[in-house]
Amino acid sequence: MLHTTLAAPAAELAAARVLTGKFVQRRYLRGLDRPLISSGDFILAREYGILWRTAAPFPSEFVLSTSGMTSA
Repeated sequence: MLHTTLAAPAAELAAARVLTGKFVQRRYLRGLDRPLISSGDFILAREYGILWRTAAPFPSEFVLSTSGMTSA
């Protein structure tokens, strides 16, 4: 059932040339009572790479492409 439920969205994602979204990351480290949480957004352009922008806890940008990774 899950396979058929996800078939249409998976096909749309596979065909998309550009994808955008928001993210929240939680990292659990030994010795810390609470997770480290960061959030932001991303743009994936299949022919160019990924722009990964973190907004919190502090702003940063990473660009991943076939030529490498850069940060701002």
